[in-house]
Amino acid sequence: MNWYRIVDAPSIVLAINPGSILDNWSSYLSNLDRLLILVQNRCRTLKIHDYAFEFSEKLTYFLSNLEPPFRHMLEEPSRLGIENVYARYVELIDGSYATCLIAYELSDTGLEKLFQDSRPHEIIIALWDATQRLRMLHSMTRLYRKQLKHGTITSSGEILLEDLEKILDNIGKGSKLLRFLIIVILRAFSINELCENTRQLIAEYSTHGLALEQTPFIQDILYMLPEYFEERKMHRLLPELYSDSKSLRWTYPIASQDLVEPGGVLLGKNIITGGPVIVNPYEPFSGRTNWHIIITGITGAGKTFTASVITKRIVEQYDPWVFILDPMSNWTRFARELNWSRTRIVEFDVNTGAGLDPVKLIHEKILDPGTVVDFIIRTYGISEKYRGRLLHYVTTCRNYRELVHSIREHDLKLQLESMLADSCIYDGEFSIDLKRWHRYIFGLRNIVNDRLKAIIMTLLSLLIMNFIMKLPERKLLLIDEFHLVMNFGYASKLAELIVRMGRAAACSIILVTQSIIDFAKSPEGRVILENVSTKIFLRDTETAIDYLTSEGLKREDVERYILQAQRGQGILKTGIIRLPLQVVGTRKEIETFRTE
Repeated sequence: MNWYRIVDAPSIVLAINPGSILDNWSSYLSNLDRLLILVQNRCRTLKIHDYAFEFSEKLTYFLSNLEPPFRHMLEEPSRLGIENVYARYVELIDGSYATCLIAYELSDTGLEKLFQDSRPHEIIIALWDATQRLRMLHSMTRLYRKQLKHGTITSSGEILLEDLEKILDNIGKGSKLLRFLIIVILRAFSINELCENTRQLIAEYSTHGLALEQTPFIQDILYMLPEYFEERKMHRLLPELYSDSKSLRWTYPIASQDLVEPGGVLLGKNIITGGPVIVNPYEPFSGRTNWHIIITGITGAGKTFTASVITKRIVEQYDPWVFILDPMSNWTRFARELNWSRTRIVEFDVNTGAGLDPVKLIHEKILDPGTVVDFIIRTYGISEKYRGRLLHYVTTCRNYRELVHSIREHDLKLQLESMLADSCIYDGEFSIDLKRWHRYIFGLRNIVNDRLKAIIMTLLSLLIMNFIMKLPERKLLLIDEFHLVMNFGYASKLAELIVRMGRAAACSIILVTQSIIDFAKSPEGRVILENVSTKIFLRDTETAIDYLTSEGLKREDVERYILQAQRGQGILKTGIIRLPLQVVGTRKEIETFRTE
């Protein structure tokens, strides 16, 4: 038998369909003679650039004669030896104390929670082929059935009979009888702390259908099981518990529910495990098909902080071209406090024209005539009967003022004159040379009208996208307060076009908005949701539950990790992965990215 360390295992926490993964694991168990799994929890420091974070880390080892069905390497675990042995605990060579708990009553929920827990120092799972004991189980089943028939069976006997019948039914369907032992090892540096932690853990897991018992006088045998696993005479000293490979599929060793992608940026930590969450937004890992990110959250949920931390770390890691549309002008201050170089900050106001004339954008080949006509009709309430005439005018006129003055139809002219009231959007020239700087921040704090902000954000995004389509380097477009765009008429249709263009340009677009409902309430918004592979759902309201569950999230997880979330907490969905996330920031980031 060899020791293997699991390099990684596919995550099933909050997964879309864990059933197939668990069925494969059940098949693996059916082919084994013996197997020991050792899961160790350790603390680690993760250094990224000039800052460090403390995380927990799970190391999973296999002792088996068959190679594990995950990426692995030959490596034997390092464990602390025993100094002294007592009835209910052992003293280790480093002066700490450890106690071993045996799991007797099992449940899917309890076992899944146990593997996700970062408190146990070690978890040991021992499995043996018990086919030779099948006759004994049949005899016990007949005995309990006889007692049940005569009314002499005890309540515990009824429970045992139910378990035996389930095991035998699974075996009849091809499952394999296994003897098993699950040991949970807690460790502390004082006996009082160890006793208190043990009491709390036993009480907590009893509510999840997992009975843990502190068996006295064999604590050293339980602790040293990985070292003596191959000595068959030691097995006679251990409790005999039986199940089958299908029922024990929830012993699946979750080596890491944590997302750690090569060359990625740190988003935060897994709320359940305490492990790091690292995502590479420019690579198709974890089943992603594009590089876009949606961040949703109500006021106070931490969405601006989350988006700012991600943007800052993407810039540090990859140095992409950066374009930020900032309705609140937060990044005007953020960029200065971060001492960003090669950065141009532009503040729009109503007194100066933005130069975002949609008619001009046609002749600059940024927008097609049909899109501009749709925009004008929906934005200014033009009758559909004028579509053909408008299509003629926008292709022959050079700008929106010429368009308004050239129209001969009286009713159409009266309706289009309302465009002149939005001259702060359309007048002027967009004189900013996008090739000169590497990062651009467009602030809209001085535009107090949300409708004007939405139009500027949409048209400016299209102009930027036309530019970055030609860039071979990595690009990042951040649009804050995106609900302004989604809540305004035809701007949402143009927003859909932005996302599609960004996908074609291999550009990472980060969209920040107040709720998933901002997208789900319109056909265009739903298209955007479908075209974005990474979503971070921060705190939301109960009205969003159905929309969130339609994204493949479990209702209980939505209630726990989104509805009850603290600032910066939520669920990360990226590709096929779902996990509960706590965004973490350095002291400098927390001070810089404040919005109060």
